[in-house]
Parts: sequence; structure tokens; C-alpha cells
Amino acid sequence: MHSIANKIALMLIVALALSFSVVSVVSYNNSHEKTIELVAHTQDQILSNVKDEIRSFEKENIDLIKKVSDKLVGIQRDTKEIEEILVNSQQWSNNSVSRVYFAYADNGAMYQSDKKHQMPSDGYEPRKREWFKEGVNAKSPSYTMPFKDYASDNFVISFVAPVSDIGVAGANVSVQDLSDVILNTGKTKYSYVYVVNSDGTVVVHENKNLIGKANNVTKEVVNKFKSNDIDENGLMHYVNTKGEKLFAKVVPLNDKGWLLVSAMTANIFSDNTIPLLIKQIIVSAICIVLLSVFIYVVLKKSLSPISAIQDKLNEVFKFVTFEAKAPNKLTISSKDEF
Repeated sequence: MHSIANKIALMLIVALALSFSVVSVVSYNNSHEKTIELVAHTQDQILSNVKDEIRSFEKENIDLIKKVSDKLVGIQRDTKEIEEILVNSQQWSNNSVSRVYFAYADNGAMYQSDKKHQMPSDGYEPRKREWFKEGVNAKSPSYTMPFKDYASDNFVISFVAPVSDIGVAGANVSVQDLSDVILNTGKTKYSYVYVVNSDGTVVVHENKNLIGKANNVTKEVVNKFKSNDIDENGLMHYVNTKGEKLFAKVVPLNDKGWLLVSAMTANIFSDNTIPLLIKQIIVSAICIVLLSVFIYVVLKKSLSPISAIQDKLNEVFKFVTFEAKAPNKLTISSKDEF
């Protein structure tokens, strides 16, 4: 009877183990899917918050340079009033603005908020600079890609606006201040954000050495975005310059083709779901052990009367074959029905 109890207990234990395994796998898969949905939703919210910050930054500086441009329209040529407008604009602008300036289209004469007045013959030709070309071509307030300011040697973005048809007004705004806002807003334990333009040139990144340059990784990100190379969860897969596998959410940022990228480490999902699976396995193992012990004890106790009957039958057979004396009366005390 001990073997019967053992066999029944073993079958029940195997059934329990299989049941717990199936439940754990189903629970893990559901948790994995929910984690992906949660991460995707979180990244969407992060990107939305960053875009709001960038729009606010853009609007504030566009409004500034538009006011400067409007004030310069109709001002008498080469007067102190031009300098006063630039100085005052610098004073009531935000701290990110390092310099406000204006250059004439005909002779390249340039005025600045630091009260420096210079001509192309002094060594700086504004009309050949990207900010001036952007102001002329845009026909309305606009801004440039980040570039190194010749005066401060720091990366800046020029917000520019045409001043009628006589020249271009500009304001240099620190890229570092914009980067701080974007990076702080978009930084999480598993992800970070950066901005690239339509050809993969980095506009904002936590690694300052990458700003103003394009590399194979950023070009790949741009190309995958253009070809809509994303998975069913809206995530892009790529490998960064360090050889790390990443997932990314990418959204368009403006009409210049800039892209806002939220990059996540590839183990973001496993880091959140594997610990849950391990906990489930541990709990399942403990439950299986406890239930196994309980089942074995119950079966052993329940089948003990059958064991007594089996022993008594063996005594009867031995008596019939004259191998033993007459057996004693069998007495069984049990509430079980069998």
C-alpha cells in the first residue's frame, strides 16, 4: 500500500507542478505585455513633456527676435538707436540669450548688444554665415542648427528674423540651457532623450562631443524613422556607438525635420519582468512542497486501513495453506467509506 500511496502522491505532485508552471508562464507573458504597454505609454508621456518644453523655448525666443525685428524696421541707418534697441532687448531677454545683433544686407555692417560695431573688413562677414542666410531665406522668424559662436566658442542656436529688406536681426541662445531642460525632463532610470535633424546631425545630446555632428547611428535612426521601421509597439530597434542594443520612441519635432528620440536600454523589459518570474517560481516551489507533504500524509493515513486488510488477507492465505496459525480478528476503526 505504501507504493500505491507513493504513486498517487507522485502523480498529484507532478500535476501540481505542471499547473503552477502553466500559471507562471501565462502570468509572466501577461506581465511582459503589460510592461511593454506601460513603458511605451511612459515614453509617449515623456516625449510629450519634452516637446512642450521645446515649444515653450522656441516660442519665447521667436517672440523675442520678432520684437527686435519690428523695432528695427524704419530706424534711421547707422544710428545709436540701433545699438540701444539691441542692448535693451538683451537686458529684458531670458538668461539663455548671450547676444542680440543686427547686420545690414548691403554692406555687412553689424551691430551687437555688447556695443561692438564691426564691418566685414574687420574679419567677420555676417552675410556668409548660416544665421544670416536663414534669416533672408525664411522670410519670417526662424532659427538655425547649433553652431559654435565665434565670440564665446560655445554651441548656440541663432533665432533670426528679416528686418524688412535691409538686413537680418539675430539672437544667440545657449544650446546648453536647452539641453539641460530637455535632458532633465526626458531622463529616467532606463532612458534618455536626444534631438537630431533630418540628416542625422545631433542637435541636443547628453554627450556634448556629439553635438553638431552626424554619425552612422543617428543616420540609421533617421532612415528607420523615414521608412517606418518600427515594431508592433511603435519601438525602433538599433545599436548605439557603444555597441549597446537600444529601443527607441521617435517623434517629429518641427517643420525643419528635427526628430526627438527617447532611447531605452534593451533590458528594460527583462529587468522589470524577470524578477517577477523568479518570485513566482519561488512561491510556486514552496506551494508545491507544502502541498506535496500534505497530500502524502493524507494519502498515507487514508490508505492505512487497506494496508491492514492486505496484511490480514496474507495471514488468511498462510493459514489456508497451513503455513501459519489462525489469524486474529481484524479490527478497523475508520470513518472513511470504502
